[in-house]
Amino acid sequence: MTPSPNASNPELVAVAVVVGQHGLHGGLKLKPNSPNPLWIDMPLQTLWLQDVQPEAAAPNAQNEQQVQKQAFDVEKLELMGPNRIRAHLKTVRTRQQAEQWLHAQVLIRQSDFDASGEIDVTQLEGLEARITLPNGNQQPIGTVLGLSYAGALQFLELKVTQTGKTCLIPFNPHVVPTVNTAQGYLVLAHLEGFFD
Repeated sequence: MTPSPNASNPELVAVAVVVGQHGLHGGLKLKPNSPNPLWIDMPLQTLWLQDVQPEAAAPNAQNEQQVQKQAFDVEKLELMGPNRIRAHLKTVRTRQQAEQWLHAQVLIRQSDFDASGEIDVTQLEGLEARITLPNGNQQPIGTVLGLSYAGALQFLELKVTQTGKTCLIPFNPHVVPTVNTAQGYLVLAHLEGFFD
């Protein structure tokens, strides 16, 4: 999964999901939507937990979704390992309180997400891929089809215009130094012979 805007509040963005509790004092285990969650290094004061549960079925009525969303003051966020974060929230103090939020989405302010420098990978699909030539000019070479994962590594799926073939490019700052979603392109390092 990737970070995505929250439909009920466009100023919040979903960045993780609660996958379990940690310890006896209300710790939460989170699975981030991105293998490289830069937002955990931000001085976040507040995050939101949002759980969607079906309401009890009424006779002759369709089930509806009841959204439960609550803001929490952040005490501590720790990276536990690949794809795992431990969160301590000031008012979640027991195992039972933590368990009630199992499978809930974790939301943060869009402004905090943007300030972290993390890229919303949902906006990569369809971007024009360019390389910088030795003379400094940029040349379009293909289109981004999406993002795939191999463990903690991310790869761009790229359709090369000249050959029509699809290739995987490591998605990191060394290989993809520039991403400009506002103008619809990204720039790849010039990998000699890679796109021929």
